[in-house]
Amino acid sequence: MLGISGFIISDKFHLDNVPNIKQINPDVKKIYKYADSCLQAEHYSLNLFNNECIDNENFLIMVEGCCYNPDELKQLFSTNISQFPEFILWAYKNNQLKNFLNKMDGCFHGVLYDKGTKRIILFSDRYGMNPLYYYCKNGEFAFSPVIDYFLKLESIDKEVDEQSFGCFLKFGHLLGNNTWLKNVKSIKPATILTFDTTNKNMVQEYYWTFAEVKKSDLSLDEAVDRVYNLFKNAIKKQVNINLKPCIGLSAGYDSRLILAAMREVIPEYKPYTYTFGVKNCRDIHTAKKVAKIAGVELDELIFNFDDWFEKRIDKLCGFGCAHQILDLHGCEFQEYISKKSQCMVSGYLGDTVLGDGYISSFPKEYFNRRPDKEIAMQQWGKHYMLSNYQDEYFNIENPLPLRWMNRGKNCINMSLTICYAYMNIAHPFFDNKLIELISSLPNEYLDKHLLYKKLVLKYYPKYFKTIPRNSGKLFFFRKDFKYRINKIKNIIRKKMEKCHILPEIVANYTDYDSWIKVPSLSKYLCDLLNYEGSQYSKYTSCDKQKLLLSHLKGEVNAASDILSIASAEIYLRHIADISKKGNQ
Repeated sequence: MLGISGFIISDKFHLDNVPNIKQINPDVKKIYKYADSCLQAEHYSLNLFNNECIDNENFLIMVEGCCYNPDELKQLFSTNISQFPEFILWAYKNNQLKNFLNKMDGCFHGVLYDKGTKRIILFSDRYGMNPLYYYCKNGEFAFSPVIDYFLKLESIDKEVDEQSFGCFLKFGHLLGNNTWLKNVKSIKPATILTFDTTNKNMVQEYYWTFAEVKKSDLSLDEAVDRVYNLFKNAIKKQVNINLKPCIGLSAGYDSRLILAAMREVIPEYKPYTYTFGVKNCRDIHTAKKVAKIAGVELDELIFNFDDWFEKRIDKLCGFGCAHQILDLHGCEFQEYISKKSQCMVSGYLGDTVLGDGYISSFPKEYFNRRPDKEIAMQQWGKHYMLSNYQDEYFNIENPLPLRWMNRGKNCINMSLTICYAYMNIAHPFFDNKLIELISSLPNEYLDKHLLYKKLVLKYYPKYFKTIPRNSGKLFFFRKDFKYRINKIKNIIRKKMEKCHILPEIVANYTDYDSWIKVPSLSKYLCDLLNYEGSQYSKYTSCDKQKLLLSHLKGEVNAASDILSIASAEIYLRHIADISKKGNQ
């Protein structure tokens, strides 16, 4: 993960023991370093957006990521500035930073250092998509997008947060702005964090919250048309064809909608598309059909059962074990894909923004209701307090934002952030105006994919009417003559698959239950999870090796639980090893 790191210089933190981020992220293309008597900072970046650091007599400004609406900002604030760092400097000097960030659409994090007042100001994008972490204890302050940065600062308190351990084992990811380290937190979404190096005070404030979203009175059909236009505009704003944008197709609907919209908005550009999975899986089978309709070629990337686990260990530790190794599927192909494209157009949370993905997890009585203790407990049980449900950020009569910022941002988005070492990521479903609209609509519009169905069947029927999603079900069908013919064809195909006349279409694109039974890996896991002398034994009395042995005997199917505890043990050992080296 790339971005901006730094710390205030003190007796504990000084120039001699600064971690070498180059070792953590060897693929950086641009480096900028700064040091004075108060602050040491450095920016590691692919610099795809020409964000030149500002370092003058009064200010240091570094930004990582991109702004999607510079023309809109220039008009709103009557300025001719167009470069992202210059925007920030202008806004700060004119006491407009909070208002300016409030109107900014983008995926970024940044630091502004006021050399006169000796204040360090960190800021995040509206949804915390481009993470930045900070350490603040006993007057010491450090920040980085990489957790290893804090581990390698010798004097930092590296105490593991027991609550994070329990949360991770339960859900396979963390909640709120928590990390594995008790004193390291991520900056919350839409936040300006100011640390005064003179008096050692830290202040955080939101520059935007969901409270700004007002209820909409649009009908469902009006909302469908509005979403259609906003999504196309999001593609226009976020997708830069100079970066050769690519799309990872699956059997789901979100990547399909992106491809359909891109072919409409940028008809002259045929994006590189790929899909990954086991041989003959439904994702690859479906992606082929979608690619054919779009007139683009599809690259099929097949999992190698022999080395998938080993390849993910470095990724797991490199991004702070934000979620378990099971959810890192596809990271094996990142370096290969980056040779074809410098921008991935992601379907991140599309099925929850436009459809049924998260709203179906809420009982109907939670619809159109401000997230509260009951809702948080229904989602995360005893770990509910970690979700930050009480924050003013969630002041809206809609439970979805709480889920977006916990399950979405902390699990799905964190697996995407690994890609930042190789390419940019566009998130068209998380366009500001689109999220504001969806948040303003009644939750009933999203229930049972109601809005999603109407949208795609009205505007992109050829992509959706006859090709099912990963569940094997279509959004829409009529039990007419054509339906009956297709049903007969499917029955014949399944019989031919059973007789090995045709290759069998595999339902899942992975098979972790079987993969962890491969002798070499099962032995590794068995040794790793040996309770006696393990790191995880410090935080639980449950011997997880027994669970693995039950799985290997076929008594249970517990791949997710096994890989969660394996991920935790690997990362706890990683923390312990770095701490031990630092004390030697």
